[in-house]
Amino acid sequence: TISTTKSDAKFTNTRQTGKLTVSKQLLNPETATETDKQQLFTFRITLSDKTIKGSYATKADGTPDTTKPYGYGVNFSDGVATITLKHNQSITIDNLPTTVTYTVTEVDAPGFVLYGKVGDEGSITTTESKATFTNMRPDKPTFDKKIKDINDSTDTDYGAWQDSADYDIGDDVPDRLKATLSKGVTSYK
Repeated sequence: TISTTKSDAKFTNTRQTGKLTVSKQLLNPETATETDKQQLFTFRITLSDKTIKGSYATKADGTPDTTKPYGYGVNFSDGVATITLKHNQSITIDNLPTTVTYTVTEVDAPGFVLYGKVGDEGSITTTESKATFTNMRPDKPTFDKKIKDINDSTDTDYGAWQDSADYDIGDDVPDRLKATLSKGVTSYK
């Protein structure tokens, strides 16, 4: 039946939101110094929606807490925010719009090497998105220098690698310098 009285219809659209948790770990924390555990690591969170700005509620290590060193609330400007975390800390940013993609990058920390990262890129969904970063402080590289010796009066072949040898001026001296880097380190400056 169609009524002749006026009816109003009201619609409320609610955008779905999700969470992004960023976590920091040190590799082998049981051997890390207290100074290493207190090291602040800086992260840049970049969202695909550049219109996102303002403060977003956070949970530090799972609890809203203004006493945490990285504060309460993350401020976005043009879709970008910066946070800092120590070893074994995490921060969860609530109410981010779904379907927005994110990239979390860690700023280089002097003396530390990024050992691994998981979830550093993705999309915000109604389930929690997680980005975890693991760093290590590499040991100093070790070096081993060896040379080979040959008795040029009687031998025709060099011997095994050794610590010392006897050569004449002008002789070619085969030598080897071998460096051993910490686990996870692929280059050293």
